[in-house]
Amino acid sequence: MWSKSNADKLKMELSGNREKQLQSIKSEKVAEDNGNIKMDSGFLSGANLSSEIISSQCYIEDDIKHEELLNEKQQKETSNTTLDSGLVTDDLNEVLREMNIDQKKPFPKNVWPFYFQQNDDGDTLLHLAIIHGYIQVSKRLIDICPDSKILDIRNDDGQSALHLAVMTNQCEIVKHLMKAHANAEILDYKGNTAVHLACYDGKLDCLKILANYVLLPKIFDIINYDGLACIHIATIANHLNLLRFIVNSSKNVNITDHKSGYTALHFAVALNRANLIECLIDKVDPNIESYAGKLAFEVEDDYDEDEEDDYDEDDETFDDLMKSVNALQLPNNSSIKC
Repeated sequence: MWSKSNADKLKMELSGNREKQLQSIKSEKVAEDNGNIKMDSGFLSGANLSSEIISSQCYIEDDIKHEELLNEKQQKETSNTTLDSGLVTDDLNEVLREMNIDQKKPFPKNVWPFYFQQNDDGDTLLHLAIIHGYIQVSKRLIDICPDSKILDIRNDDGQSALHLAVMTNQCEIVKHLMKAHANAEILDYKGNTAVHLACYDGKLDCLKILANYVLLPKIFDIINYDGLACIHIATIANHLNLLRFIVNSSKNVNITDHKSGYTALHFAVALNRANLIECLIDKVDPNIESYAGKLAFEVEDDYDEDEEDDYDEDDETFDDLMKSVNALQLPNNSSIKC
């Protein structure tokens, strides 16, 4: 990658080479046409002076052309740059630093396509900037993006920039993305929206920001590929404050898990979470039956986390619950492609 310092260094080298070439030409001219060269007070005069001027002009023109070719080469190399394995290389670090330092400078026109190319892991520079905490760089990239659909590019794990901003709990970036009309309903490879991910990790602040831009009740009803809605996720993950927020915002607190038919209350009772039961008891209908025909408070005696080995693995209620609980794999930083 070419930086300004590299370009200045190259200019100095070219200037030095030009002087050497001019001196060489002068020496050859003196040797070959000694009888025809007239020296006046130590300076070249007449035709030779004109020749030197022409030669200098030619080199100046060559220098300008070389700079133009250099810029074209820089753009070409930039467009072909591969962010190897999603890791932040020295070149990428340099780009990020320059963007951060020069954030007040306007971006050249049509430069945005480079920054939104995908590497071998499907990540764009925006993905990487978010993952590695370059807040100002991330905001600049969002600002220069000409189409909100480009912000929704997903990496190989199906993660958009918004997914990553929520996973890394960068509320400022979440807000900036939503202002730029990023799509909060995009699913990752596990069927999770950014809202689902906020529920996994208890990112209540991120969820509140999202609530200002999207219809959360609609997203709350989206079932991920593990069969879970947001209210189930928050219950199993034991995030009381976030669960309260969902209960007060959702229009369908009675939604059931698609694998066991459990409501959030079923999960809270089965997992013996008294604080969550108190939160849900006046909101969720306790008369809803699971696929096994069990009411929420009927699963209390069927499952005990400390005594799970005492139960028959063929018990349908126990099996349904364990499938849902085991399917809940909380995302963490190790799952982020970087």
